[in-house]
Amino acid sequence: MHLWSIFPCLGCRGSVLAPFARWADVLLSPRWLAVLGGVLSTIGFMCRAFVPNNTILRELVFSSISGLGFGMVDYVTIIDLEQAFGDAFPSVCTLNMLTSPIGIAVLPPLFGYLVRNYGQRKGIFVLGLLTSTMIISGVFTPDGDKSSSTARNVSPEAAEGRSDETHQLVEQNCEKTTQSPGKFDNWLSLSKCHPSFVFLTLLLGLNYYEYAGWSIYLVPYGEALGVDSSTAVWLSTVGGLAGIIGKVCALLLYRWDHLVLPVGLVIPAILLAITYGVSLVWDDFGVLAIVAFQSGLSLSVWASVCGSWLPRVVCQSHFKNAVTVSFVISGLGTLLGGFIPGGVIDITGSYRPAFASLAAVSLVGAVISIIWCLIERTTAKQTGQQRSR
Repeated sequence: MHLWSIFPCLGCRGSVLAPFARWADVLLSPRWLAVLGGVLSTIGFMCRAFVPNNTILRELVFSSISGLGFGMVDYVTIIDLEQAFGDAFPSVCTLNMLTSPIGIAVLPPLFGYLVRNYGQRKGIFVLGLLTSTMIISGVFTPDGDKSSSTARNVSPEAAEGRSDETHQLVEQNCEKTTQSPGKFDNWLSLSKCHPSFVFLTLLLGLNYYEYAGWSIYLVPYGEALGVDSSTAVWLSTVGGLAGIIGKVCALLLYRWDHLVLPVGLVIPAILLAITYGVSLVWDDFGVLAIVAFQSGLSLSVWASVCGSWLPRVVCQSHFKNAVTVSFVISGLGTLLGGFIPGGVIDITGSYRPAFASLAAVSLVGAVISIIWCLIERTTAKQTGQQRSR
């Protein structure tokens, strides 16, 4: 398995298994949950490196162990960041996500170097050592108060400066109940109390679907066009660098709340459809590099807005369950983003139809984003009229 497909698969399993992290959160403190996640992630990598003659079943088990560990660490990180930074969560969350494109840009060349010079097992062992640093980070994770107040850390100045008034009523319009992970009704009440959460999760799932299809099949697409594998792997590096720029663009975008949804969701989705369409016509390495850059940039902005805007659409009492649901949806998106384009490639024998399907998904995302923006604008206008009376 190549590195550019290892981490999407691990992230997929970690996200799908997020309910286990939610239930473990009831039993363990954030610190020990993060430590456990780091230990499981490291064990999965080390088993893949040292257990001989890995079968498909063993690969599935080992990567699932690592994926569950990554999911626990991600869950604790999001919860702690929201509790610590409150209204500044979008910016801080995006800074946290900035490490992902850095890894995409750096790890594939590093792993390729290790495999060529020391073999695949030793290369995976080094990845395991890098992963083990999460254990140390977990030790220093603060133990938040599970019974903390449902009121968010939002300054009056920040609240008054928001141009989108709808999310100011999120806390007021929701039932102030403790959301137990064992009560199914509490999960169903998410969409009832917070309709915007439905739009957010749909867009999040589509984003991860596209990200999986893009990250897994872009490099082999280049190889299928005759590009040397040692050169084609740099497409992921180009996409990773573009992802870093995308995170910076999202950070700048958060200064204007009323522009976040249209600029951070609608425009990237439309640009993605155009970019994938270009790859269907011109497919030399230079064009693929441009496609990798533009798609990495757009996917990064899109993911940043979806991932960081969650506290703006759900109340504090629903937040942990909302994080869990968003993780599961993103995991399912990653899973389908690997299987469906892969099935299209197997049936047609070409990568072009797979990227055409990604373009179609981008258009669907653009339509959903436009509908959400129109609803939010209408709601904000009605809220403003009611307050002026």
